[in-house]
Amino acid sequence: MAIKSEKNQKMMVVMISILLAFFLWLYVMGEKNPVQNKPITDVPITLTNLELVAQSNLALVPEQNFTLDLIVTGRAFDISKVTASDIKINADMGVSLKRGYNNIPIKIICSQKGVNVVSKNGLSYIKIKLDELAEKTVPVVVNIRGNVKDGYGYTKPLVRPSEVKVSGPTDYVDTVFTAVGEINISGNYTNISGSISLIPQDKNGIPVSHINISPKYVDATVSIKPSKEVPVKVNTYGTIANGKILGDIKAQLKSLVVIGDSKYLDKINEISTTALDLSKITNSCTIPLALNVPMGVNVVDGVDSINVDITVENKVEKTMNLPLTINNQSDNYDYNMLQQVVSVKLTGAANIINGLNEKNLNAFLDVGGFTEGSYTVPVTLNQIDSVEVSAITPENVTVVITKK
Repeated sequence: MAIKSEKNQKMMVVMISILLAFFLWLYVMGEKNPVQNKPITDVPITLTNLELVAQSNLALVPEQNFTLDLIVTGRAFDISKVTASDIKINADMGVSLKRGYNNIPIKIICSQKGVNVVSKNGLSYIKIKLDELAEKTVPVVVNIRGNVKDGYGYTKPLVRPSEVKVSGPTDYVDTVFTAVGEINISGNYTNISGSISLIPQDKNGIPVSHINISPKYVDATVSIKPSKEVPVKVNTYGTIANGKILGDIKAQLKSLVVIGDSKYLDKINEISTTALDLSKITNSCTIPLALNVPMGVNVVDGVDSINVDITVENKVEKTMNLPLTINNQSDNYDYNMLQQVVSVKLTGAANIINGLNEKNLNAFLDVGGFTEGSYTVPVTLNQIDSVEVSAITPENVTVVITKK
C-alpha cells in the first residue's frame, strides 16, 4: 500500500507541473504576448490579368519560380496561427510590359487579423521574364505503329488538317519542326480512322515543351487493303548521244508493294516509270522518275517516284595486233597460214576497252572438216561482252593444207 501511495504522489506532482507550465504560457501569451517575427517560405504567387501578356504580343518564359518567401510580424499568439494557406499573393500583369525582365507589383493579403506580412527581401514587386510571342505553321506527321494482318498493306495516312499552328515564346517556337501523332494498326485488315493528339517536336524528334498547338487534335485515316509485290520497270526512249555508251540503267527500288481490291491487284504484274529520254543523258547520273500507278491501287508508304541510277561511259576505239591460231585441226594434215598476225579494231566503253589485252582475245581460223587443198578462211574473234569488233584486217586468210 505504501508503494502505491508513493506512485500516486509522483503522478500528482507531474500533473501539477504541467498545469503550472500551461498557465504560465497562457500568462505570457495573454498578458505579455510579445511582438515576434515568423518566416513562411515558398508561398505561391497568382498572376492576374495574364491575358494582357498575349495581348502585348509577349509570352511567359517557362520554368520561372512564382513563389515568395515572407515575414509575418505580430503578437506571438496571433502569428502562431498563421500558415501559408492564410496568405494570398497577387502579381498584377496589368502594367506596361516588354521583352526581358519586368518588375511586376505584388499585393499580399492575409486572412488572419492583427499581423503584418511583407516579402522577405522587402520588395513590393517580383521580376518576371517575358519573351516575344511567336507563331508559325508546321506540318503534321503521323507515325504508324504495329503491322497489319499478313497479306495486307497500308497507305500513307491521310491527315486533316495537314498543318497546324504552334505558338509560344520565340526561343521555343523556333525549334519546332513538326507536330507528331501516332496511330496503331496492329493486326488490322480494314481501314482505320480516328482523332489523334499531337506533340510538337524539333528536327531531331525531341518533344518541345511549353508550346501551344492549334488544333491539338487531327483526324487521320489509314487505308488498309490486300497487298502484292511487283517489279519496277524503267521505261526509256531515244538513243544515247554519239561518243557515249549506255552502261546500265538500274532502279534503286527493284520492287514495290501495292495495295488495292483484289480485282485490281490481279491485273498488275509490274509498275512502270515515266519514259526516260536517253538522248538527253550525257554522263552517269541519278534521275528521279515518276511512277505510272494504275487506277484502283496505291503504293505502300505513298511512294510516287523512284531514283534511277544511269551509268554512261565514253565510247573509245582500240586497235590491237593479235597472233592468229588454227582451231579444229586434224592430226592427218599439216596446216600453213599465209598470214600469222591480224589487226583488230575494237569499240566499247573506256573502262572495258582499256583493260583488254592478248589474254582476253583470241583470233583464229576454223578449219574443221577441211581436207587437203588451199582455202580462204574468215578470221574469227572470240566474243567479249559489251565490245564491238569494228574491223579485222585482213578479214580472210589463206590456209594451205597438205597430207602428212
